[in-house]
Amino acid sequence: MAEGGESAIDVFGKVLTKLSKILGREPPFTIVTAELNAKGLIADGQLSAVKRQGLTNDQRGNEVAEKLKEKIGDSDNPNECVLKICDVFESDTVDYPTLKGYGAKMRKSISNQSRQTSGVNKTKKCPPKKFAVDDETDGPQASKQGHKNEQESDDEQESDDEQESDNEQESSDEDEPMTKDSKNPTGPQDMSTQIPKQGAGNKKFDKQEGPPMWLYEQMILDRKLPKPETIETEDLKGIEYLLLPATVTENDAVEYYLKLSSLNCSTSIKAIDIDGLIIYVGSYGKTKVMVTMTAPAKNKQGPVHAAVITTKILERFTSIKYVVAIGVCFGKGPSKDQKLGDVVVSDEIFNFVSKRRGVDDDSQRGGNHTLRHDTVNIFKKLKMPRKIKVLQGGIVSTADLIDNPGIKEELFKKFPNAIAGEMEGIGVVTAIEYTLQRVDVIVIKGIGDWGDGNKEATKGWKPFAARAAAHYVHNVLNQ
Repeated sequence: MAEGGESAIDVFGKVLTKLSKILGREPPFTIVTAELNAKGLIADGQLSAVKRQGLTNDQRGNEVAEKLKEKIGDSDNPNECVLKICDVFESDTVDYPTLKGYGAKMRKSISNQSRQTSGVNKTKKCPPKKFAVDDETDGPQASKQGHKNEQESDDEQESDDEQESDNEQESSDEDEPMTKDSKNPTGPQDMSTQIPKQGAGNKKFDKQEGPPMWLYEQMILDRKLPKPETIETEDLKGIEYLLLPATVTENDAVEYYLKLSSLNCSTSIKAIDIDGLIIYVGSYGKTKVMVTMTAPAKNKQGPVHAAVITTKILERFTSIKYVVAIGVCFGKGPSKDQKLGDVVVSDEIFNFVSKRRGVDDDSQRGGNHTLRHDTVNIFKKLKMPRKIKVLQGGIVSTADLIDNPGIKEELFKKFPNAIAGEMEGIGVVTAIEYTLQRVDVIVIKGIGDWGDGNKEATKGWKPFAARAAAHYVHNVLNQ
């Protein structure tokens, strides 16, 4: 909380309208957005979307301001993110007196609160992101430092149900060794916070606490993705996998493993720009892939933009055989079979985008998509770190963001074989129906909430769930 009990969002919100009128003008727009992008406060895809929309200065400024607000809201350390924005506004590179004034004003509000709470909540760096499941970090294979799991006793705490589930899964974590360095603050630390026990001895499953830490390796986070360039045809030949995170949070997790893989495989990442759509080409695990984000802004979430972007890519790159929608989904409900952070791997995608809205009821009109056997076999269940379950089953895809327990209940009554729900999968399915090549779609997403009107209570799980899904796909493609 900032001065007077204000949150970081409140502090930023006080100047948001005035910032919107400044940030869209030139020269501030080009200079400020370049600095924000360099500091990781605005993603490449978001910036490209703002630039290509043909907006007025005021609209363009408002888009930038709203994206900064979303970044603060999604951050583990909102105060630190506001201070990073202040650094940009007050920098000599920007050199714009009015922005410097707003930066100083916000910094004062945040700093006053930091003094009030010194010794209780020390300001942390943002990033690194800390969503750890245990004492693991996803570190570079190039590291010579071995790591032995110091919490082997935790394995003995798993419930019988979890042990049986793990026995059915093939372990693949050996390909991603961990590093340990007591001098490195981003290395493994004390992971006494574990995912709460569920199952035997726990009568209620709806009281799962916030996610435990899952440490990112700072040296990987610090690696910059390249700017778009002309890529040789040879570099694009034979790529069979297209990875489609939707939101910024989902994209951040996928980009991390893209950067990790490029280091492990000693390969470079390249970027191309197709009509403002930034596509990254590189290794994901040991497999060459393309990666792009389908929803850099909230108003682009859902099946429509996913379909348009998938179509655009498949028309140009005919070697693609598998499209993987990676990210966050809502679960059917907390139980011994499901918990927040578990990964859902679809074997069928139920279409509830095309529907008939009747007087008494809504009914499905669109067809479902059953995955091919070869796709299911490629993405078969693999063991995940520390108690994250991999759940294989049907997933319902809808154009609506579900956040109502009644609507969710009705949805799963219509699709009793579905174990989770999301918004992009059926859009991708629609796109592949118009391709000449043989392409399949799979949805792999972590459970980030329950779609029950209480998303705020589970908000901290979304980065963790996105990370879990990205980690799982990395494991599969690392075989």
